[in-house]
This record gives sequence, C-alpha cells and structure tokens, in this order.
Amino acid sequence: MQHLTIDTIGNKMRYLFSLIIALIFLTGCADLRIAKESFERNDYQQAYDMWIELDKEDHPEATYGLGKLAELGFPVPVSDEQILEYYTQSFANGYTPAAAKIGQFYYSKNRFSQSQEWLEIAMKNESLDAKLLLLQLDLERETDPKLRQKMLLDIEIMGRNGYINANYFLGKFYNKDTEAEFDTLKAIYFFHRAYEDGHDNSGFELAKIYLYDQRGHQSSEQGVALLSELAQKGHARAAYRLGRYYEIEMERLIAENSTQCIASTFKTPHEYYLAKYRSESYRNELFGRHVIPWYVYGAEHDDFPSKLKLIKLRLLSPKNVNTSTQTALPKEYTNRSVLITTDSSYIHTQNEEAIAMLNSKVAQQSKDAQITLARLYENSNSEEEKTQARAIYNRYKSNDPYSLWRMYRI
Repeated sequence: MQHLTIDTIGNKMRYLFSLIIALIFLTGCADLRIAKESFERNDYQQAYDMWIELDKEDHPEATYGLGKLAELGFPVPVSDEQILEYYTQSFANGYTPAAAKIGQFYYSKNRFSQSQEWLEIAMKNESLDAKLLLLQLDLERETDPKLRQKMLLDIEIMGRNGYINANYFLGKFYNKDTEAEFDTLKAIYFFHRAYEDGHDNSGFELAKIYLYDQRGHQSSEQGVALLSELAQKGHARAAYRLGRYYEIEMERLIAENSTQCIASTFKTPHEYYLAKYRSESYRNELFGRHVIPWYVYGAEHDDFPSKLKLIKLRLLSPKNVNTSTQTALPKEYTNRSVLITTDSSYIHTQNEEAIAMLNSKVAQQSKDAQITLARLYENSNSEEEKTQARAIYNRYKSNDPYSLWRMYRI
C-alpha cells in the first residue's frame, strides 16, 4: 500500500491543476479556430456566438473577431468608435495583429495621420499588412515616377516571398485606369498569381476583367468558369455576379427575339399575342433556371447585393418563377423550387426581415437599397412609414426623376 506524503499530494495536485489549465487552453484554441472558420465561410452567427463567450474569458483574439463582425454591421450596426474599441481592447490585451487592423480602419475612413501612427506600431511587430499599407500610403503621396517604381518593386518582392496580399494589391493597382502605371496585362498577371496561391478575391477580380474588359482582354467563357469555380467554394459575391451575368445575357437574347417577333407579320392578333406569351414564358423559364438560384445562393451566404436583388424581385415581379435543374450550382441547390410573387400575404410575411436588412449600416450607403425601402414603406398602412418613404424619395429627387414621381404619387 502506497503511503502518500504531503509532497506527493502536492505534486499530484500541481499536475492535475496544470492538466486542467492545458485542457482549458486547448479548448479555447479549438473554439477560436472553429469561430474563425465560421467567419470565413460567412456563418457570422456561429462565429459571433463563439467569440462572445470567449470574449467573456478575455481572449483578445475573440475581441478582435467581434470587431470584424461589428465592422460588417453584425449582429447590429454600431458606431465607428465602438468598432475601434473592440480592436484597441484586443491590442491592449496582447493581440498584436489588431494594430494593423486599427491602421486599416483609420485608412478606410481617410484619417491618414492616425492610420500611419498605428501602422508604424504594427511594423514594430513585423506586420506585413502594416508594411503593405504604409507603402500604399507613400505611393499615393509620391509623384516621382522613379520612386513610385521602387515602391512597386518592394511590394512585388513581398509577393514573391509568399505574401499573397501584395500580389492582390498590385492587381488592383494596375487595374485602376486613374493610375499612371495602369496596365491590364499586369493586373491579370498579379491577380492570377494571387489566385493560384489561394486568394479567392483575386480570382473574383480576374473574372470581372474577363467578363467586362473593353480593351481586348475579354473572355466570357473564362470569366464564367472562374465565377462558377469560386461560387462552388462558397464565394457569395461570385454567385451574385453569375446571376447578374446570366440576367443581362438573357435580357439581351429576349430583346433580340422580341424585335424579330414584332418585326414579323401575323395573320391575326391572336398569333401575335401567342408569340408574345411564348416569349415571356421563355423568359420566365430562363430566369428561374439560370438567374434566381444564383441570387438565392448568394443571399444564403450573406451577400448583401443578392439579398437586395431578391427583395426587389419579390416586390416588382408579377411572375411565378420555378427553377429546375442547376448543374453548375452546388448539389444542395439542384432541383429546388424558388417562388417569386407579389402576393400580398407573401410580402407581408417577409416585410420585417426585409426592412431590417434595408435599414442596416450597409444598406444606408446604397441608393438602390434606400429606394427599395421606400417602395416597401409606400404600400404600408402606417402614415409614419409613408412619411419615411416620401423623405427617401425627396433625398434623391434632384438627380432621379423616378424618385420625384413616386414621392408625389404616395
């Protein structure tokens, strides 16, 4: 029988205590990883639920995550000061990458002196994000072509050394026709390099060049293939762009067919209206088959333009659109049915959710979203909401005759 001494008991207690601490630490690390993965796939609710619990235990990385969500207006829009409070608290508690994020935030608000101050702090912690942003600040202020070329070379070297954000920045830089160094071929090159290294937004920018470039680099086939590849990986904005591309192409084809239809001569009015009906039916079939599902997919991955598009379709489309097989969509989106209708009960059941989204911080910066909100309010039984609709139309009436017309018809 083993006799336990005070020292033995003490050693065992210390061992158990260390084990408990290690388990708590590992659990926290696992939760942080899961929360980060949830954020990256746009599952903001799960990320928020996990980060908020970890934040209570003073995990600085969780506080940083809450700042990123707050910047997106999730779960509710907050002020810039509250967003900065998350990041500064995270930095104060030891999470050094927060310094670069604070610098980026100030930069996005055109507060350049404060941005530079925080980026220099981040540079002391060897932050590549900070180094890139400082070079970007210098590049914007520099006019000497030789010095600008040197800065661009420094950024290119960062990209060659494996920092993919540098290649993404160079792609964006060379794709700006306002820059003296504007060069679409270079933009394609750097976007392609970054995308090959796993930077999905570079692939998205590359697809836009292929789809819309008017300088001889257009390749719709490559653009659609890239967007489809990105959408399969859960890139919500790529899904929205695919929907827009197919919608524009569909309307173009329908317009061509309609012109031929109207130009033809019909023996009886019945034949004309039959042809017109077939054209509209064809439009609805194509719309349901190739357009709506991409918007639904984007909306379910929290893409704001996709959500706005679906709200507008629900308000404005009098048609029932039924989707059939979608071979390009992920498997869970095949053979699904999407109903778009102006039935009043359908609108009523979704108005609260739509209005909440249209009142979000992101929507307040979008004229399209605000006009859509006014459309919802103008049909309300509430005089207060009708007054808000008039106020929105009044805000845009000077450069939008449509708003002026709707303001006076309420």
